[in-house]
Amino acid sequence: MKPHLLAVGRYITAQVYSARGLFQHMKQAWQLRGVIEEKAFADNRYLIQFKQEGDYNHMLKGRPWTDKNYPMLVMAYDGQTPVAGTPLNMIRILDLPISLMNEEWAREVTNKQLGAFNAVAKDNKGRVWGEFFCIRMEHDVMKPIRRWVKVQNGKNQRAPEV
Repeated sequence: MKPHLLAVGRYITAQVYSARGLFQHMKQAWQLRGVIEEKAFADNRYLIQFKQEGDYNHMLKGRPWTDKNYPMLVMAYDGQTPVAGTPLNMIRILDLPISLMNEEWAREVTNKQLGAFNAVAKDNKGRVWGEFFCIRMEHDVMKPIRRWVKVQNGKNQRAPEV
């Protein structure tokens, strides 16, 4: 398989589920115009190949994806890293001032306090701000993540929940 339009996904659940049902739901959530092919790997991981670039980009840049309230983490795949070793994660930061909801701040705080920054999630209008702030980052999902991050905005220091 060529690495063009490939993604790695991991469905985070301990429940028994149907991969067929999962991908039927994800195809609807991703609003695909074309078709995808998926191959299952250990630990609820999947290699997903998209046929249309628009579908691929929408899936990568879209909101956090879930099925039955369990997260489906997805990330672009380079074709080199073993699928089992690909780190996946998206975090939500709550109670963050709007002035800090930007890609520059996300890159800085993620790299310093959480893990390797990947991207910020944007809504369908390209905005990164809202009720919470989502950051895609590289972090082993089987290891704990910090629950709080320290944020200094002018004179005030606070610790929004992650």
